[in-house]
Amino acid sequence: MRVEAGAGRSSGMVAMGLRRAVMALDAHLSRQNGVVPFSDDEDCILRIALVPARRTLLLSDGAEIRAGDTVADVHCWNERIPAMPVGGADLAWAQKASLRLRRSLELLAHAMATEPGLSVVKACRANVNFVGLGGSNRSVSRIIARLGYEDVDEGVKPIGTRLHEALENLLIGALVWTHNPEALRREKIVRERRPVWSSRAMMLALHAASPSSVS
Repeated sequence: MRVEAGAGRSSGMVAMGLRRAVMALDAHLSRQNGVVPFSDDEDCILRIALVPARRTLLLSDGAEIRAGDTVADVHCWNERIPAMPVGGADLAWAQKASLRLRRSLELLAHAMATEPGLSVVKACRANVNFVGLGGSNRSVSRIIARLGYEDVDEGVKPIGTRLHEALENLLIGALVWTHNPEALRREKIVRERRPVWSSRAMMLALHAASPSSVS
């Protein structure tokens, strides 16, 4: 029994050390890539980095994003994602996560409308981590559209970008294990990146009202 207890404590300490290392790496990469909060609201589950658009794009609402325009690259704030219950996602968890996502988008639109530093943002972009290859692309697209975003073909990805995304998949898996272990599944290492965009006008039209509360 003593050996088992000692082994358990040792395993727990190793896991704790690994989680601390993952959090330190995430913090370092966030600083390096300019990923910062735009709100101090405790229910906000998104952060952004201001980056230049890599190519000219025309969105479905007629907005033209030119190469070099400032774009808000949207990132999940991993430690703010609601903890998934033992046994996996249920209706209560899905509703809570959905409310926090919508509130986060409202907070982002409010910041874009009121913060001078975000007045130059022409559009918002996110990489949706669509788990697995195949599956219900149509249902994901419907969810994206309801939030005011659309799938955008950004062209063939350079090999450096593909390598970066493969390494980032490993980091995302490590972050999920660190902050929300019940959400981790082995198949989630395989992710299809879907770049989605929303113009400034669309963000403000859909989300810039006073942010709703999350119960």
